[in-house]
Parts: sequence; structure tokens; C-alpha cells
Amino acid sequence: MKTGNNTGKRCATGNPVRQMALLFIGTLGLFFLAATVPARADLNTAARLFDRQKYAEGIEHLEKLVLLGDVRAKDVLGRILYRGITVAANAGRGCNLLEDSAIAGIATAQFGLGQCYEQGKGRTKDLKRAISWYLKAGETGLARGYCTAGNFYRYGASGIPRDIARAVALCQQGAEAGNRDAEAALGTIYLTGENGTPDTAKALQWLQKAADQKQLDATFLLGIMYMQGKGVTKNVDKGREMLTLAARAGKREAYYMLGQYFINSYIGAGEPKPRADLQSAVFWFYMASAYDPDANRKKAAETVLQRLGLTEKGRGQARAAAQKWLDENDCNNPAQAGKIWDVCQFYNIEQIFP
Repeated sequence: MKTGNNTGKRCATGNPVRQMALLFIGTLGLFFLAATVPARADLNTAARLFDRQKYAEGIEHLEKLVLLGDVRAKDVLGRILYRGITVAANAGRGCNLLEDSAIAGIATAQFGLGQCYEQGKGRTKDLKRAISWYLKAGETGLARGYCTAGNFYRYGASGIPRDIARAVALCQQGAEAGNRDAEAALGTIYLTGENGTPDTAKALQWLQKAADQKQLDATFLLGIMYMQGKGVTKNVDKGREMLTLAARAGKREAYYMLGQYFINSYIGAGEPKPRADLQSAVFWFYMASAYDPDANRKKAAETVLQRLGLTEKGRGQARAAAQKWLDENDCNNPAQAGKIWDVCQFYNIEQIFP
């Protein structure tokens, strides 16, 4: 599938909810049940029901497996109930199921129970217990658990003193095991010099590994590095491509930089000036002025629009174009996400299922 300047492959199925459900269930180890063949077949039956959008029947099937004591089914159903996927959320019961599965040694359930304690949903908030379960998940084989625990030490939290050396060590464990979020976190630490002195070579190494696995933040940061020539040979076109993909996948911090790219392209061009670049600059600066999470960038974008002489009519057109663009690039909307799966695969599973 080709969209704009980005090329990717759509998920083979036409049912986006099924895409997400199967990704979610697959992440939980649904197809890797280390039990009897009949039990595996039963879990696959639940997956097929989700495939046919028979969610109520799929849930009912999982409930039957839970009654039989199937710890994998408890893991899957616990996460579904915790997040309210296709059913009303029930964090208390979801965490109870996850705890049963976590105690039985299921890594994804251990991670999920860590979230229960971290978020204070279904369990009394307890960050030390959250860290403990995240680390157990890492030790059991879920690499993302290491850096998730490490981030508490990276930033510090209530009752958890900041310890950047420990954070780096934990994220290094996750990154070396191939977890893309750990790779991105480690690359960011080296890029910013949080652990002492910036190291752009190491930053590039880990950010590139994460971006190769379609990690959103790493893609965004690499785009900036290429735009600025920081640690890499400057390549503004490559930077623009990466920032565009990050923006389409939900990274609103990219809007302002894309506006800068197109206004610089317009100003630096010979005569006649490329009107399309000016229109793109107006579009991205409007997006930044309306949606950038940073107040200073929002203000700067609005200042640029005023200097460009954007009229009320032009502002209305930009507003309409922005809404259309957001509707077409909404990875939080399952129906739309299936149409732009090349973009939405940059989302983590946890982001697809908040």
C-alpha cells in the first residue's frame, strides 16, 4: 500500500478489529500454549470467533476455559477485561485473572499485573510491586518488562529515587533482547546525555534498531537527526519522510518541524515558487497551532501563520483539511486503522488497546 510518501503493506485481512484482536491475543501467547493439543485447539477456537467478529461468543469460550483452570485463557481474558476490549471494562476481575496466571509463570500476565499496580486499577496503587512484576516478566522472557521497570528509575517516582545507572542497565537488558521500546529508550538516553555525556553514535545505533522494528518515538527522533544532521549525514528529505510517517502514526510533535521543512523548501526555491510547498507549510503549521502538545510550539506555529497572512477563509480551509487528514490517519479508530496498517503498525500493542 502506498500513502503519500510512505510505502507499506496492508494487513491481509479486511477486518481491522480482527487484526488488532489477533495481534493482542497473539502477543499474549495465545498460539503458543504449552499445554495439551485440545487446550490449544480451544484457544484457537476463541481466536476464530474473534476473527468472525463474534466477540460475545469468543468471550464466552474463554470463560469456559477459565472455569477449567486454563492459565493462558485467564491471561487473555484478564487483559480483555482490564482494558474493556469488546466488553465493559472490569479491572478488578481482570487483575484477579492476571494474578492467577502471573503466579503460574505466564510472562504477559506478570506484565499485566504490573500495570494493575502501576495504574491503581483493580489493585491499590503500589509502584514497588509494579516494578517487581515487570522484572519478573522480563526474567520469564518478556523483554519489555526490563525497561518498563527501568523507566521508574530513569525518571524517579513516589518512593522510587532516580537512578539513571540502574535505568540504563535495565533498558540495556531489554534492548539486547530485541525489545523495540527498550532500544528506543536507550537510544534516547544516549542522544540526550541523560546518563552523563551525549553519545550520538550509540544513540543512532539503538534508535535505528528500534525504528527498524517500527517504533514510533525512534522514528520521530531519527527524523530530527536527519533533518539537523545530528550524528548522521544531513538528509532533509529522508528526515521529512520519517517525520511524516511519525506524524501520521500520531506523533503530533512532528507537525511543526514538517511546517519548517516546507516553508524552507518554498523560500529556497527559485522562481516560480512551488505553491504546493507553501500550501503544505500552511497545513502543517496549522496542525501544530491546533494540536501540538507543546504550548511554545503552538504559539510559534500561530505566529508563522499570521506572518504568512492566513485569512479567515484560509484558516477555515486549513481547519477542514486538518480534520480530513486526522480522520484518515486515526490509528485509534479500528475501522480506519485497518486501511492504514502500514502506519498504525508503528503503534505499540498497548497503544492500540489503551
